[in-house]
Amino acid sequence: MSRTRPQAAKGGSAASVGAETAPPTDDWLVVSRSPVRRAALRFFRDPLAVTGLTIMALIILITLIAPRLYSWEEIINVSNATKLLPPSAAHPFGTDNLGRDQLGRVLWGGRESLRAGYLVVLIGLGGGTILGLISGFAGGWVDNLIQRFVDVLLAIPGILLALSVVGALGPGLVQVMLAVGLANIPDYTRLIRGSVLEAKENEYVRAARVLGASNGRIMFRHILPNVIGPILVYATLGLGIAIMITAGLSYLGLGAQPPSPEWGAMLNLGREFMRHAWWMPVFPGLAIVIAVLSINLVGDGLQDAINPKLRK
Repeated sequence: MSRTRPQAAKGGSAASVGAETAPPTDDWLVVSRSPVRRAALRFFRDPLAVTGLTIMALIILITLIAPRLYSWEEIINVSNATKLLPPSAAHPFGTDNLGRDQLGRVLWGGRESLRAGYLVVLIGLGGGTILGLISGFAGGWVDNLIQRFVDVLLAIPGILLALSVVGALGPGLVQVMLAVGLANIPDYTRLIRGSVLEAKENEYVRAARVLGASNGRIMFRHILPNVIGPILVYATLGLGIAIMITAGLSYLGLGAQPPSPEWGAMLNLGREFMRHAWWMPVFPGLAIVIAVLSINLVGDGLQDAINPKLRK
């Protein structure tokens, strides 16, 4: 006489089999991804971050193709017949007091302003990375020496330090980039030093020492890649600040010089004609606002993606 299995047992067995064969959920996939992929997924799920990245990519693309749309001669040549024309189909952004097309100058000015911002960040990030790594990793008198040097620089307001460097070297966009980049080194140094002090106590650093890795290899191969997240976020946000400071110094006449179409220099020129030709300061000003806003959105998105615990 054969026995039959209880119905409940069959149901339980079927449920267990179904659980075993059920396809993995999205949550399981997220857990299985690497930290970089999980951060990228969080970033692209943030609509504001994606919007900022899209706008930033469009700005970069437009500035790259600017020479194909307007030649350099078109944006610097003077034309008495087209002075101070309001926005129209022929000149969407109007013309300036010398008859130059404002749209072409704004597009070319983006090349100048973005390049200045990127180089400022690279100078500050490069110097701060080296000093911060050495200071945090070496410790002792080396750390004290570097930090006292940083304290001296931090005691001087960044804009004042930049003005001092520009005053010593003379006005010009290159001088402004160098001045603002040097003024940013202390901030990057402090940030990287703090991250290195925390990272060098981890087990993988001790394992690298046991295996005989050199100090340079430990710093650049093991520590730096693991502290790059906060640095990337700060550098992204610093890009927007660098663009504003560079434009501000150009607005004061210390940065880009005529006939450069840099956005700050265009603002400086447009303020004299604000009452009669509103389009001269408005469009370069809007370009600065949109560029900085998009960069800040990307920076905030990166911060939320890398450190989701900081979300409010």
